[in-house]
Amino acid sequence: MTEIAADSTSVPSWLRRAFAVAVAVQVAGMLVSIALSSIAFAVACVLFLAMAYRDRDIIARTGLELSFALYLLAVLLMCIFALYPGEAFHNSRRVLLIAVVYFIPVAFPDKATVLRFLRVLLLAAAVFSIIEIILFYLEAQDRLAIFQHYMTSAGMKMMLLLLFIPLALKPGMSVRERSGWLAGLLPIVFSLVLTETRSAWLGFLVGLVVIGILEYRSAIAVLAAILLVFFLAAPPKLMERVTHMFTTSTEAAQETATVGSNMSRIRMIRTGFQIWMDYPLTGVGDAHMCEIYRRYVPHPKDPAEGCHLHNTYVHILATHGALGAAAVLFMFFMIGKMEWNLWRRFRRDTRGTIALGALAAFIGFLVAGLAEYNFGDHEILVLLWTTVGLCVIAGRMKESGS
Repeated sequence: MTEIAADSTSVPSWLRRAFAVAVAVQVAGMLVSIALSSIAFAVACVLFLAMAYRDRDIIARTGLELSFALYLLAVLLMCIFALYPGEAFHNSRRVLLIAVVYFIPVAFPDKATVLRFLRVLLLAAAVFSIIEIILFYLEAQDRLAIFQHYMTSAGMKMMLLLLFIPLALKPGMSVRERSGWLAGLLPIVFSLVLTETRSAWLGFLVGLVVIGILEYRSAIAVLAAILLVFFLAAPPKLMERVTHMFTTSTEAAQETATVGSNMSRIRMIRTGFQIWMDYPLTGVGDAHMCEIYRRYVPHPKDPAEGCHLHNTYVHILATHGALGAAAVLFMFFMIGKMEWNLWRRFRRDTRGTIALGALAAFIGFLVAGLAEYNFGDHEILVLLWTTVGLCVIAGRMKESGS
């Protein structure tokens, strides 16, 4: 495969640079502000259309077009047959973020620009994490949630860590370069712990194990060190969230807040299946889930329970029906297949390292989705489609050169 023509004369260099900056701001900006990220995305869309008008060849195929088309068709059917069609159409605007898959290869068309983008993203994540940690202690917060909700923050940090770790462990780097990667990772890991988000913790652990099994055995040592430090130094509150991660009230001597959260999730999963059985093909639509949920569970213990079902797969089944769930699972399969194949093909160089990080981040996303509707989270989706776009360009770029 060949790289995207970065030096095409039909597109001015200033336009390409402006587009790359807009994409970088969109991805890094969502760490601190969804408004900043959304504005940058709108600017990137305008610039991309301007470039496509001058050179249609920049819109290159990814191999995922069929899965994207089926997913978009399923979303359209969901909206048409939704209980609240107008709101469902409005909430479905997040599908536009799939454009990021096509933006990344154009914005960062070679090895040098990809690595520069990843270093900038690492720096932004590390700096914002340090700020969050400082404010967390100054404000005596219960769970780290400075720039976003703690679950959103945790999901982003989990995916970024898994994307970066293979790059930090890659053989052949200088001590200075490896130290830079590792120094950037430390505050992100610490801030992830402070979110107290077990779904992201579990996704991170599984993703790290995948990295260790497939390529870097040292990742297992990193995992062991993190767990050792956690169990030696974690305060009782964090230990309680870990030790009761899978406990239900029937198994516990007393119902703690963690156990109550577990039972709430079980109730939402069961209710989600009940909703799906009443609307099996196209679901109830992705709108007003709180109101719909209360038709099945009139008086939940937590007033926020059911506003989304805290499980990506059950939520999609209930809102999009069997057709939508099948389309999403097919799309996930195709993404995972692409990332796996790229890692196997290029596992000995930077392209394979990027593919492994993207694959680990994707697996972490899938695991975390068992206890969180992360596929409906704008910030998480930006990162998801960014990792997919990085894999697309990794499959096209040349390893030689910087």
